[in-house]
Amino acid sequence: MPYLSFKWTPSLGDARSSQDCELVTSSGGRLRPVDDFGDYRAPLQTVKTVSLSSLRRTFVHLLRRNWGSDVTSREWNGGLVEPLRWREYSCSLMISDTSPELFDPEYSEFSPVSILLAPDGHLIIRVFAFISGDIEEEDIAGIVAPYLSRKGGALVNHELEGSGSQIYWELNIALRTRSRTVEYAYEIGVNVAELLAAVGSKVPKLPQAMDILMAGRASILIGQSESEWLEVKSQPYNLDSEAARIELAQDAARFANSESGGILIIGIATKRTLGGEVLSRILPFQLDLKQLRRYRDILDRRIFPPIDNLRIERVSSGSGHLLAVEVPSQREELKPFLVHGAIAGGRYEGAFISIVRRRGDGSIPVSAAAIHAWMTAGRALLRGTRGPDAM
Repeated sequence: MPYLSFKWTPSLGDARSSQDCELVTSSGGRLRPVDDFGDYRAPLQTVKTVSLSSLRRTFVHLLRRNWGSDVTSREWNGGLVEPLRWREYSCSLMISDTSPELFDPEYSEFSPVSILLAPDGHLIIRVFAFISGDIEEEDIAGIVAPYLSRKGGALVNHELEGSGSQIYWELNIALRTRSRTVEYAYEIGVNVAELLAAVGSKVPKLPQAMDILMAGRASILIGQSESEWLEVKSQPYNLDSEAARIELAQDAARFANSESGGILIIGIATKRTLGGEVLSRILPFQLDLKQLRRYRDILDRRIFPPIDNLRIERVSSGSGHLLAVEVPSQREELKPFLVHGAIAGGRYEGAFISIVRRRGDGSIPVSAAAIHAWMTAGRALLRGTRGPDAM
């Protein structure tokens, strides 16, 4: 994994300051400091593959050489971290989405996500989240906790900053850094900001939907329309019925065969409007772990090939549960996803296969022409050619 080192380029004889220390990546990228505090700025493309452990050790080494600091490099072990206040850190890396060719440390626009070295030697992700709508301070931790826990991090503290129209939340996040990169930390910061923005605006999108559910905020989805990425069921499937098992598999396979993937939520009712089906009411039901395993087993057995990174979660809601099935966007070479079994003329046909895909808030069968095109492309790949229609 690429790493960081530093190179002294003194500008005033033997005097050394942080502005004389250039950080160098093992792939040749160079980072110059912008002040005497040890703040560095870089385009994401230059530093994204740098290991976080290397970044932490380099910052610590810089502090010891420059100021004789006794800070030690420490891997966060999941325990409590003292709240971090503004400017209460030793070194930082600010990140820009600007390409390396166009990057200027003084004038390029920077992301609201940066990586800091805290006084106790831990790395911290700092996020500035600009949120439209109201989120109570005591709710912030509960909203982001499920997502951060899944990613190996935890919220250290958060504060409301700014004034007037420039009000934002500042969040400091501790993260396990072993075998992880700058890009991994950066994406966590971006996703936290987007999650809070979705909750504040009450207009969620697919990337935040599961995390909104896991944070206990299913009510935010009420009023949303079913769409190409969102489908809900008011009642659980009858898993003792062959037809219901096929229906469940088809509902998941539709998203797998679509371009964007999607999420199926069981336990939310809809009402019909002129614009389509709108989510109207949460209807929790009892779901034990044995039933949860049955849902996964049915999807694993009925759909071929198996859906990559399929996620099935039992979500607490009131006195019961919701069930959420998240189907990420799938690689084109895996498609089409086939369902073993079909319902034809109201009868179960076990020897049949079905191929369906999502379109808008409904579904359509895959055409014979599309199936033939997939088969032709597969044969061409096996032969190492471009296919019969190649020019």
